[in-house]
Amino acid sequence: MNNLLSALKVNKPDTLIEAYRRARYPLRNAIDGGAGFGKTSRDILEHLAPESKVYAFEPFPGNHRFFDNIDALIQLIPKALTDKHQYANFICLLSSARILLGEKRVWRAIHH
Repeated sequence: MNNLLSALKVNKPDTLIEAYRRARYPLRNAIDGGAGFGKTSRDILEHLAPESKVYAFEPFPGNHRFFDNIDALIQLIPKALTDKHQYANFICLLSSARILLGEKRVWRAIHH
């Protein structure tokens, strides 16, 4: 997913959220991997469909206090996404990418 998003010059959540908004595609539950102090989790929550949740993965105990008085729809998961130190692949359905970003942009990103 990172390669596709990088090729499409989508390098921050705001860009992806705006694409969903323009496509009128409701964002449902989301994952914030490496949630830190929760800013990105809060930003994402503002754009989700009602009653959706953000699952905030944050392994560092020093950051857990930032989630004490946070919106109940942001669920802190005090763990890392994996127990291995390696790159992980995530799947982004091409149909979703095409809806959000346009067929031509996705085709050029994949084939270049």
